[in-house]
Amino acid sequence: GITWTWATDNGINPNETAVGTVGTHVFRAKFTPTDTANYCEITKDVTVTVGKAMPHLTIGNFSAHYGHPVSVKITCDSDGEVTYVFYKNDGKTKTNTEDGAETEGGAPKNAGTYDIKASGAETSNYLSREETLVEGCVISKAPNPAVLRSTVTVRRGSDYS
Repeated sequence: GITWTWATDNGINPNETAVGTVGTHVFRAKFTPTDTANYCEITKDVTVTVGKAMPHLTIGNFSAHYGHPVSVKITCDSDGEVTYVFYKNDGKTKTNTEDGAETEGGAPKNAGTYDIKASGAETSNYLSREETLVEGCVISKAPNPAVLRSTVTVRRGSDYS
């Protein structure tokens, strides 16, 4: 049997096997045979090429109430900027002032069904990504504040406007 570790003579902590940031890195690996009486230990430089990772976008709790912009918290595991855009329920048409949004693609205020697409910007270690996080975000109609009474008393000859 063979065991291997990162060699300590190139500044790598043998307890850390992270391969680093995007690019090509050289690490020194040390292979130690189980039977050291009959076999030699081998140290070899290993070239590791690290490519960009795909970021993961997640959406936290969001609230949607008529008359108020949708409140959204989106996070990304990369250090790139995260942006999001609201679309009408067709997923193609950005929200606009007809939806109560202050800007094109902005958070709607009006009752309706909307989609939310988020984007994580490309960084030195991560690719860019666009993803539909929510399909069918519903802003419900608000309850009517009018008070209707079930009985009305009218006196003969009174004006009840």
